[in-house]
Order: sequence, then structure tokens, then C-alpha cells
Amino acid sequence: MELQPKVSVIIPAYNVGAFISECIESAINQTYPNLEIIIIDDGSVDDTPIICDHYADMDKRILVKHQPNGGLSAARNEGLKLACGDYLFFLDSDDYLESDAIEYLVNLSQKYDADICAGSAIQVTENKQFVKEMSFPGISSEYQLCYEHSFWQYAYANTPCIPAIVVWTKLYKKRLFANLSFKENFIHEDEEILHKVVSISDTIILSVKNIYNYRLRSDSVMDKPMTIKNLCKADFLSQRLNYFIQKEYTDLYLSCFGDGAYVLRKAYSTDAYKNDTAFKLEVNRLYKEYKKHLNYIYSVIPSKKLFIQKTIFNLNLGLYNYISQKL
Repeated sequence: MELQPKVSVIIPAYNVGAFISECIESAINQTYPNLEIIIIDDGSVDDTPIICDHYADMDKRILVKHQPNGGLSAARNEGLKLACGDYLFFLDSDDYLESDAIEYLVNLSQKYDADICAGSAIQVTENKQFVKEMSFPGISSEYQLCYEHSFWQYAYANTPCIPAIVVWTKLYKKRLFANLSFKENFIHEDEEILHKVVSISDTIILSVKNIYNYRLRSDSVMDKPMTIKNLCKADFLSQRLNYFIQKEYTDLYLSCFGDGAYVLRKAYSTDAYKNDTAFKLEVNRLYKEYKKHLNYIYSVIPSKKLFIQKTIFNLNLGLYNYISQKL
């Protein structure tokens, strides 16, 4: 009997005592048995370490590593170093899986020799009340095979499609991360790494089956007031746009530009832009980059509408923000 490939489930955990048990149990109770569950306790000061160690004592598939706090990327990178599986799956410690998630994705990958298999997700509240489905628009069947360019076309079909642009809905062949790691000491790390992973992938599968439950927390870092750290999203999207330009994915230029420009528009409207010199300087640096991007896009795909957009954007970020809000 052929052995099932092993899947390394990497769970970075920091002060999630209220949620970590459900997360771990969703991994333990997968219908697919050949797992190693790697939990990186990233310097938690609540009862997270005790809970993680308790589950490790109960299930030999669980490995817990305690380390000083270094952030989400550092925890994921430590998980990558420890992973021995044929596949990788990233599970955030406040989220939880459907019971057949891993089995479903492994079967798809094995059937089509896919490098990445992505499922859809359900967004829930802290107490697990349904908020909305997060799936792939434009897919008429249960799943769709695609490749590098078509993956990004689906990703930006809904500007952008959440399950496509995050790392946590996907099963990856481990080899994809052989020379890649998450950028540490930043947030929005998914935007920085995902295009690098996709660029070295062959077959990719996108499925409308819900396999992941994403918990929307009231204390999420994404919902806090904007700081200079948040500006790295515009920086990472600028890198993605350069990648699209290198690949000549002209149909994706404006969608990616729009995502990055939205971050700058939002930043311009904050008190930090008025009161924080370093924040303002970084916004202005990125604004110059995005002006160059838009000028290049216009040179490749000129239109009257784009000419007006380019003119307003180049003239003044504040004016562009004002007009964008009115449209």
C-alpha cells in the first residue's frame, strides 16, 4: 500500500488562549491522518504555551516550539525550518479548518499534480457567527485548474479575491518554499511572498469548496489605526506590480495599481500624515513610485479615461483621493 504524503500544518501562535484549542483540534481531527502539526509559540504571555503543550502530550503528531516574540513571519519561518512534510499548510491560530480540508486538497493535488491547491473560506465573528463566504468569482464548477497568469486573473476578478491573495487557504508542495521565507518585522507579509511562490508554480487549483474558517477579531492588527508599518502593503504591491510588468500581464496592471493607490489614499486621510513626519515622507516616497507606475501603464495601454486618471493622480494625491471618494 502506497504511503500517503505527509502534510506539515504550521500554526504560529501568540496570545490566543481563547481560540487556540479550537484551532488545534480542527487540525487533530482532520480526516487525513498523515500530518505533522507544528505550533510555534511566539513568546505568548497568556495560557497559550500551556494549552499547546497539553495537546502535544496528547497527540504525537504535534510539535511545539517556544521562542521569543518575533512576529508572525518569524514564527512561520521557524515552522518552515522544522517542517518535514511533502506539503505545507499555514493555519492561523485563531482560525479553524473544516474536518476534510486537508484530505480534499491533497486529493486534488495528487489527481492533477498541482503545486498549489486553494480552497475557499468562511468569515466568522469571534463567537463563530457567519459573516460571509470568501470564494473565487468566475468559477462555474467545483474547482478550476489554472496557471500563473490565470491564477492572478481570478485573484483580481473581485479586486482582490481574498482566498487567492492570502497564504492560509492553500496547500503547497514543500519544494516551493525551499528558497523562500516570509519577510520578518513587517505586516502584510502575504502580499510580499505570494507572487514569488506563484511564479515558480506550474499547475494551480482554485476550489469553491469552503475548507477554512477565518475569524474576524475585534483586536485584529488590520483594524487598528494606520501607522507607518501599514505602508509596507503599498510597497509590497508595488513589487507585485513590477512582477506583472516583467511578465507583461497588461490586464492586471490597473487592478494591482488600484490596490496600492488605495493604501496611499487611505494614508493621506489619516492624522498620521499630518502629524508624523516619517509617515508623511514614506507616503510621499511611495507616491512617487506609483506615479511612475501609472505613467508606464498609460504608455502601454493608453485610453482617454486613463489619461484623466493619470493627470489627476500626478497632479496631487489629495485631489485624487477627493475625486476617488466622490466617484
